[in-house]
Amino acid sequence: MRKFAHSVEGAAEQDWEPLEKHLSAVGELAATFAEAFGCPAITLAMGLLHDIGKCARAYQEYIRRPRGASGPKGPDHSTAGAREAVDIYGKDIGRLMAFGIAAHHAGLMDGSPRRRCHLPRGGVDRNDRCGARNGCGGSRLPRGGVDRNWNGGRN
Repeated sequence: MRKFAHSVEGAAEQDWEPLEKHLSAVGELAATFAEAFGCPAITLAMGLLHDIGKCARAYQEYIRRPRGASGPKGPDHSTAGAREAVDIYGKDIGRLMAFGIAAHHAGLMDGSPRRRCHLPRGGVDRNDRCGARNGCGGSRLPRGGVDRNWNGGRN
């Protein structure tokens, strides 16, 4: 069975997004963004791992079900990549990677068993500290998003 990341309503299956293409594209895009803070290799790996749970037969059957068909909500696909990150990269950097991978739909956790950390729905106020009002800490965001030459506000 060919593996897909996403289906397109009303489109033939051959026009859906292949999983391999999706993982590569996300990994490459993440690496490009991460060049600004010197971590393209880590984020490339995170992008490649983030949806590997979609390889599961249960997910591939789910994605082929007609929209609106009865049945369970789509199976968890984030946990598999998070587990692989820890298995491959170890409990230190692998665990950090796992937080991002597992949170790619659910929101970020702050590592504390007592609190969850979510970015505000409307985005982050660029004049505030990134997520500070949610207890997440962070640094100032550059106006207009991150660019490769941004130095974190240092001159």
